[in-house]
Amino acid sequence: MIFVYKKLVSFLSFKMIVPIHWLIRIGDGANFWRSSIYKIWSANSHFTSDKSFIKHVKQGDILWFVKTGGTIVAVATFRKLQERLLPLLSMTNEELGWYGDNTHISDYEIYYDNLFDIMSLGLKSGIKGACPKRKYNTKCQVNCPEVYQQIIRFAGIHRIV
Repeated sequence: MIFVYKKLVSFLSFKMIVPIHWLIRIGDGANFWRSSIYKIWSANSHFTSDKSFIKHVKQGDILWFVKTGGTIVAVATFRKLQERLLPLLSMTNEELGWYGDNTHISDYEIYYDNLFDIMSLGLKSGIKGACPKRKYNTKCQVNCPEVYQQIIRFAGIHRIV
C-alpha cells in the first residue's frame, strides 16, 4: 500500500511540475507588442481552441506567440486567466493599443510573465492551421520544450559591446 501511495505522489508531483507548451497566434504581432508592456493578451471563449485553452491552461505553462506565417516571435510564462470586465476592471482595446483589422473582442485576458523577444532566432513553427491557440505537439517544426530550456539557460547572458 505504501509503495502505491509513493508512486501516486511521484506521478502527481511530476504532472504538476511539467508545464504544457501552448502556441498562440497573434496576427501580424503589432497589437501583441503594443500590449506587451502590460503583459496581457486575450482569449475568446466563443472559439473552440480558446475554450480548450481556457479550460486547461495553468500557472507556469509556457506560451509561444506565433505571427501569421508561422514565425515564433516571443515566449512567456503563463500567470493567470481573468474574465474581461469592461470598462470596470479591464483595459479597453484602445488602452491596450489594439487597433486595425486585427482588433478583436475577447472575453478573457491572458496574463503572463518573463516575456522573451525571440524574433531574431527566426523560428518557424510550420503550423498552417488557423487555430488561434493549441497545445504544442510534434507537428511543430521547432522543439519548443528544448528551445525554451536553452533560452532560460542563456537568458542571463548580455552583450556588453
